[in-house]
Amino acid sequence: MREYWQKQFEIIHGQLEPLEYETDENDRSIVTVHLVVRDLEGNLLLEKTVQHIFTIENDLINLFEIGDTEPVQKDDTKAENFQCAMKFGCKFQQSR
Repeated sequence: MREYWQKQFEIIHGQLEPLEYETDENDRSIVTVHLVVRDLEGNLLLEKTVQHIFTIENDLINLFEIGDTEPVQKDDTKAENFQCAMKFGCKFQQSR
């Protein structure tokens, strides 16, 4: 997971503001966040609300998923490309 985020931060700057914390019927921790993504020059690429979904087993994050809660608001094709990379492609599972 660390490698993924290191690569992301080489090309983008993301800001997250937690809005809500909850636990779903499968005992997963759901954090709804306001996400703002800018390129390294500060241009807005993406702004939306998403859910970070954590499955925790043995006090460790076993699965981390990012889910949509609203349509993407995009300014240009960079945002569209970023959306394609993010859309349910951000799913990590701890290797055993």
